[in-house]
Amino acid sequence: MEDQEKAGSFFAEIGKLGIELSELFDGSKKNKKALHTFLKIVTIGIDDPRVKGKVKYPMSEIIVMVFFGIMGGMRTIAAIQRFCKKREDFLKEYVELKQGIPSEDTIMRVFSIIDLSQLEQATVGYLVESFGTVRKNFGIQEPNLPHFCVDGKEARGTGRKYGTSEEIRNVQTLHVYDVNEALCLISRQIDTKTNEIPVAQEVLKQLNLNGVLVTFDALHMQKETVHIIVEKRGYFLGGLKGNQQFLNEEAKAFFTDAYLKSCEEKPDRMYVTTEKAHGNFEKREFFIARVTKNKGSVFSDWKGIKAVVLYRKTVTPCTEKGEASTEIRYYATNLTDVYDCGTAIRRHWEIENKLHWHLDVNMKDDENQTVNRNASGNLTLMKKMALSLFKLLQPFEKKNTSLNMITIDFIADYEGSMRRLLSLCDDRSLKKALDSVLMK
Repeated sequence: MEDQEKAGSFFAEIGKLGIELSELFDGSKKNKKALHTFLKIVTIGIDDPRVKGKVKYPMSEIIVMVFFGIMGGMRTIAAIQRFCKKREDFLKEYVELKQGIPSEDTIMRVFSIIDLSQLEQATVGYLVESFGTVRKNFGIQEPNLPHFCVDGKEARGTGRKYGTSEEIRNVQTLHVYDVNEALCLISRQIDTKTNEIPVAQEVLKQLNLNGVLVTFDALHMQKETVHIIVEKRGYFLGGLKGNQQFLNEEAKAFFTDAYLKSCEEKPDRMYVTTEKAHGNFEKREFFIARVTKNKGSVFSDWKGIKAVVLYRKTVTPCTEKGEASTEIRYYATNLTDVYDCGTAIRRHWEIENKLHWHLDVNMKDDENQTVNRNASGNLTLMKKMALSLFKLLQPFEKKNTSLNMITIDFIADYEGSMRRLLSLCDDRSLKKALDSVLMK
């Protein structure tokens, strides 16, 4: 278990080295080649549907401008355009800008025609390559159990004309989030005439899930979803609620008082964590029971279910005021290790508090009022990319600095910060800098 935890803790392992980014890179030094990988991926991977010969502003330059603006704290196309106007000389360190900075309307128009899936492949491809560069140069192992979370999010500022016949729903997006890398791998907008379930199933069919754990809430606890994951040799852990009433009731039946009592003497059936948080003492207990598919059992209709898990969370106030509260949830899985299940249940919520929350609070995604769904989606993709890069900077802070403070510090020394970040993501620059530091 310890080896698995260590191998997956990408950011923790970097933090243990105690190296600050300023020790590796001088923020005053220009490094034009540091953005070469991203420009190459964007240029090769994204089609430009505009008429050749009439293109004044290269698409790759507009994407870079939006990227630089978002990293500078700008959250709308209008703000990004003004920011780039002020930072034009700095931008020219990385892109030519022969025609200068385009207007807000031009940037919006280009972002409305960029193919969402192509931009996603480009941004995620750059992040995967960048994280791989850091992992390789710092000698950090790949996780033994990759963990993907599936969940949806609503952009609350994108709807219009509520309660009328012309109502436009807020943009709904399904996310697949890599917990170990803190990286959003997939973003799929959900059509107004459907819901998350079929979109998730189509996405899972396209992913390599061999040896990967996929976690999801009760909405996605569907026979077809489980079947897809098992057929692709993956692991699943899904919540149980009223939408799977009989499955939920049968899962409850395993955990009698006698069985729970017996688990206290069998560590392979029980995993417990305790911590003090928000003025409360929190105790989390995880119990696992192996499933036997007897004739007539509801589990017989489900492919691959091997166990059910009971999660019991007890919150006790640290003061005399207030009463203790207990929350109980049930899960079905094809894992059989209670530690893996307990860890996965807790880490599943990182898609909410490390992706969705930061998109809303730090990236102001709920304030994105871009009506064009394609432009809105592309802008959010760039915000997700920026969010992942800010997270990459966290372990290079010797203090326990929040992501919000990382962003504030980054913007305060914007040009130096960008130079250091881009050099960190460049294999040759990082290897040279790391060799220099470690030789001291």
